[in-house]
Amino acid sequence: MKILAPLFIALCAICAFSQVKSQEKEQSKLEAFSLKSGTLLEKQFIDAGELKGVKVQTYIIADLITGVKVTGIRLEKTVSDRYSSDTKTAALDLDEVDGLIKSITTLKTKVFLLQEPVTRK
Repeated sequence: MKILAPLFIALCAICAFSQVKSQEKEQSKLEAFSLKSGTLLEKQFIDAGELKGVKVQTYIIADLITGVKVTGIRLEKTVSDRYSSDTKTAALDLDEVDGLIKSITTLKTKVFLLQEPVTRK
């Protein structure tokens, strides 16, 4: 019994530490740039349009000290349910946009063509 308590605490600590590390790895270049300390950032959102309720914007972050700029795409959608609404946003940097286009192309050419069309009666 004396060994179980320290073992349980160590297991919890390992799980918590691994979650923090995995969250750090999931940051995009755009997120990492915007979270840098010791910078003075200017953020611009330029409207590009709306598609099926999703607002599309160009996202520009400029470091006013170094002059470095990072651009990406920002997607925003308001989701409503019976009692409340919430605005969901996602920002994609250039590398992620390229990956998204490749994924959509693969889905379009290989996955959706393999499915049989649905017929209504």
